[in-house]
Amino acid sequence: MGYLKPAAAAVGVQIGGWHDFRHTLSRTLRRAGVHPVVNEDTLGHSKVDLAMNVYDKASAEDIRAGLRVASKKLLGRDLLPNDLLPTTPKQPEEGESAA
Repeated sequence: MGYLKPAAAAVGVQIGGWHDFRHTLSRTLRRAGVHPVVNEDTLGHSKVDLAMNVYDKASAEDIRAGLRVASKKLLGRDLLPNDLLPTTPKQPEEGESAA
């Protein structure tokens, strides 16, 4: 496992460790719309729900986005106040440093 940090550093990405990397990878795949079975296989899990239940948690932004979609679909417009949920720190996107 000593290859992860040097490989990440070589492409300009700072990570805390293997476990952090797996959380970030799972969340990034989900947010990109990758099918859960692909996420399962990528992380080497034996069950599809393992990645979702262990490595991936919804952020405040994820919840807010879901509520906005529901509001638009059900009510025809976005009725949610901007301060509905507290914001969480932005997670670095692929290729960004987690400074």
